[in-house]
Amino acid sequence: MALAYAQYQGNGSTGPYNITFPFISKAHVQVKVDGNLVAFTWLTNTTIRLTAPAPVSSIIDIRRVTPRDTLLVNFVDGSTLVESDLDLSALQVFYLSQEAFDLGEASLGVTEDGSFSALNRRISNVLDPVNATDVATKRFVETGVTSQVVIATQKANESAASAGASAGSATASAGSASASAGSASTANSHRAAAAVSETNAAASEAAVLAYKNAAAGSASAASGSASAADASRIASANSAAAAAKSAQDAAIFDPSSYWTKTQSDSRYLASTALTPYYNKTEVDAKVAGVNLSSRVAKTGDIMTGSLEIQGDPSLWLHRGNVKRAKWEMGTDGHLRFIDQGGTVHFMLQNNGAIWCQEFGYLNQRIEDRAVAHADDRGYWRTRDYMLAELIPVGGYVFGRASGASVGPGNNYSGGSITYASGAADNQQNRQAINYGTFTACGRADAGTAWGGEATLFKRIG
Repeated sequence: MALAYAQYQGNGSTGPYNITFPFISKAHVQVKVDGNLVAFTWLTNTTIRLTAPAPVSSIIDIRRVTPRDTLLVNFVDGSTLVESDLDLSALQVFYLSQEAFDLGEASLGVTEDGSFSALNRRISNVLDPVNATDVATKRFVETGVTSQVVIATQKANESAASAGASAGSATASAGSASASAGSASTANSHRAAAAVSETNAAASEAAVLAYKNAAAGSASAASGSASAADASRIASANSAAAAAKSAQDAAIFDPSSYWTKTQSDSRYLASTALTPYYNKTEVDAKVAGVNLSSRVAKTGDIMTGSLEIQGDPSLWLHRGNVKRAKWEMGTDGHLRFIDQGGTVHFMLQNNGAIWCQEFGYLNQRIEDRAVAHADDRGYWRTRDYMLAELIPVGGYVFGRASGASVGPGNNYSGGSITYASGAADNQQNRQAINYGTFTACGRADAGTAWGGEATLFKRIG
């Protein structure tokens, strides 16, 4: 049973497909269709969907590939050993060993009878045989069988031609017999020869059929040999890659770069020889005097009070063990929100100004929008009240009534009301409304013919 991969047969759809093995990070899971890497999306922590449908009868290989050339945890002298770091380091080694075991299980193995088993898989990329005991490829066998069939066909054609010639001789002999009794014995001889030729032709046809049957059997055997050779090649390549990786990992370890236990004890525990260092008793005494309850834990803790970060402070935000974005205080005193690619999305300047990638400086945008809104509203409000054709029923206008005092609720025709503009006491310089019926909303004293005070009128009809 596979420990770090799962395989499915394509059916023309995108899935979903189950992940049957554990993993440290989703980035360690890859999917191949017929040996080619393909894109996919995660539906849950245990199911995925392909971006493009897998062809019918294709092989979908979902496999965990734990990093082999990078340590997920790097221990340093003097650091605190925590359970999560130890577990992560152990998981990396454990998962790598499972993946190596899967590679070994998928390689050519020796069965109980001493033969190699390709696990019912094709063996591809095999050279043509040289020695008599070499594995033959499908192409090599088909070429050989085709040559044998051509030779057998040629022999059959030659036999058929010989039979035709014998039949002609027999006919000629029969004619000679009727013409001359003395030629009868010769004709009989020709007949006998023709019979022998026919017998030979039948034997040749049987041989051709035997050659064809043998060629078909050879082609079938060659196909099986090619499949076994393909599986053997793949398994051998995987085993070689695993062996090379193991050798590379072993080469990284340098025993000379580490101290033995005796050297470590001599270095750090013999306080009489190295006075600048604490021995175990002195370290225990120092640690006993530290109030660890006031310290913030590395994971899952709550801190109260103020936190001061000096230098060039930045706060990275991770998601799924991957850096996603950070808050950064620049040397200019501006606080920025930056994604992992270096693009600034949000900024709070030290003068209080706010900037974002979508709208720019927000204070300037608000001012610009307010001015634009005010200009727009002012234009349409002025137009509504200055152009007569745009005063609807229920609309308002400032105006003066002709030579009369105005009181709330008094109604006037549009012809007796002018807009509150133009020179006073001069009807010629004023514009009369000249349509509709209006009611006064306020009070105004009468003046000369058109010089009364202005008030607000509402159109009612």
